Order: sequence, then C-alpha cells, then structure tokens
Amino acid sequence: MTLEPQDVRALIDIGFIAWSRGFDTEAAKIFEAIRLERPNQEAGYIGAALVALQRGEPGRAVDHLRRIPPTDNARAFLGMALLSYGERVEAIEVLNDVVESADDSPPGRMARMVLATIGAQPLS
Repeated sequence: MTLEPQDVRALIDIGFIAWSRGFDTEAAKIFEAIRLERPNQEAGYIGAALVALQRGEPGRAVDHLRRIPPTDNARAFLGMALLSYGERVEAIEVLNDVVESADDSPPGRMARMVLATIGAQPLS
C-alpha cells in the first residue's frame, strides 16, 4: 500500500510533534516508516537525526544526515549534529556554506543562529 502525499505530510507532522514532546520511541518509528515509504525525501532522515540527537547519539545523527543529498536544509541539521559529535571545524565549515548559499531562508537563518550560539562568526 502506498500512502498519498497528504498522508505522508501528516505523518511527518506527527513525527515532529512526537519528537518535540519527548516521545522519541514513537517519533523514531514514525520517521522509520517515512524513510521506508519515501526513501528519497529528507524529512524521515532529518527526523531520525533529531531523535538520535535527543537520545545523545550524535554519531547516528551524522550518519542519517550523510545519507541524503546535501540540500541547505539537510546541511544545516548536519552542522548541528557535527557540533554535537565534537566535529567543530567541519560543523563551522558546513554551517558557513549554508549561510553563504541560503542566507535569508530558514536553513540559512538556523545556520547563522547556531554559529552565533557557539561564538563563530559567519563568513558572509
């Protein structure tokens, strides 16, 4: 059975709500289902990465995010995961790339905010 796009969108929303409320087990199952149903969409991988970060598993988060194409959105989350994993230099490089390519978009603003939080100045 294939899910309709609106059903997948609803699952993504529910997964992020579950994650934001601390229901990491439930969120992980939802994001796994999304990855199986839509392996070419980044939402399932980003959600799984956020669950891994919530669980204190930054290496797993990095692994999830390296499996998807390097969109600005995916790279912004990758930068955050790399920071949590202790890879500060690479994280700053990735986040600066996001700021440079997507400065006034949500991923660009998020990357800029993360850089400011760690006391790193964006290159642009």
